[in-house]
Amino acid sequence: MSLVTTGHKMSAVSRIRRSLQTHLWSLWPPEVLDSSESPSASRVRRYVRALNSQERRLSDQVSSDPAHLHRFERSEHSQNGEDGIIAEIFARLGAKNRSFVEIGASDGEENCTRALVEQGWSGVWVEGDSAKAAAARHAADTRPVAVAEVFVDRDSVLPALRQAGASASPDLLVIDVDGNDYWVWETVDTCHHARVVVIEYNAVVGPWLNWVMPYNPRHRWDETRRHGAGLAALARLGSSMGYRLVGCDSHGVNAFFVVSSQSQSFSHRSVRDHYVGPRYGLPFGHPRHAYQPFQADPVPEGESRGIRLEIVPPGCTEVRPLGLVYVDAVVHNGTSVPIGSSRSTPVQLAGWWLGEDGLRLCDEPERSTQHWRAEPGATVHLVGRVTAPDVPGHYTLVFGLVQESVCWFDGPGASVTVGSLAVR
Repeated sequence: MSLVTTGHKMSAVSRIRRSLQTHLWSLWPPEVLDSSESPSASRVRRYVRALNSQERRLSDQVSSDPAHLHRFERSEHSQNGEDGIIAEIFARLGAKNRSFVEIGASDGEENCTRALVEQGWSGVWVEGDSAKAAAARHAADTRPVAVAEVFVDRDSVLPALRQAGASASPDLLVIDVDGNDYWVWETVDTCHHARVVVIEYNAVVGPWLNWVMPYNPRHRWDETRRHGAGLAALARLGSSMGYRLVGCDSHGVNAFFVVSSQSQSFSHRSVRDHYVGPRYGLPFGHPRHAYQPFQADPVPEGESRGIRLEIVPPGCTEVRPLGLVYVDAVVHNGTSVPIGSSRSTPVQLAGWWLGEDGLRLCDEPERSTQHWRAEPGATVHLVGRVTAPDVPGHYTLVFGLVQESVCWFDGPGASVTVGSLAVR
């Protein structure tokens, strides 16, 4: 099996190991298991260290590169800053026909091209979910956007685009189908060659493995890591079709490609240096198996003082504006009921910043949403994540626990001040 060249020399042993790992990824069964068991303390600590190390690497890249795409992230209708990155890409390239194709366009309110529609672009939204397609038609209203309701696979995608009147050379192609993205891109490019492509990649695979989900026209995403393709595989495919990888968003969700002949104004890094790991779906990105939610009653009145929170400081003393800080959070459940991400009254870890005047900077603390469960008397390790303020200065970081729709736990130890960090 061939591997993508990423700018790093590999030994024969490394090549064999990565080839074997690529095959093992394809062998993982897509079964549903009960995954309520929390990860070990050592695994969470290693993961938190890796996340903070990656954040420092990204901060160094951004600070040393005025053209780094992370500087331009902004969300108006997108989820992960794609609106700002796309705007910056076309600020450098210039738009030609201001047309797009978005496959997996959802409801037309939250996607990667709605902001362009607001600016007068035209194009095609493709969505397989009937309710979302109906909402997209409503969102399009009288705008020059055709909505194609079709479940996309290699056989259906080109007829759907042809019937919707998609341009043969759109400025922008977006693919987000949570499964066969690689195969859909390969097929679409035979008739619709865009100048810019935004496609979701599977960040859990890592930057090295040349892994692609085996083609399955009946695939439905089950919220596990078994979907799509790794960044290395997409970079290889893009290169074969005349594209260069120019970046990924800072959450590790989407990869951005530009036609190679027009990529001079973008940073030419290796796949490894463009790669951003999974900074979503705490902990560890999408899980190996689908999570089985559980039912739990609210913590009885008077027992909330039995919940204790400990925070292991992140080890860093400064962070860039809007950078991410991760901590190892230890929760002990001293109540008589299980707590965690239950269906009705989930307990969430949340973080917030205090200014130099001691006042909280935002009304609503930032949740570190993740799947977990702690039986009475049990101790679990969670991953805490918080976004730094956008204005440089010195701030105090605090974490606490909340049972949604019930109360904030305010007993001794349920809220922890981590310490002071500089944003610069």
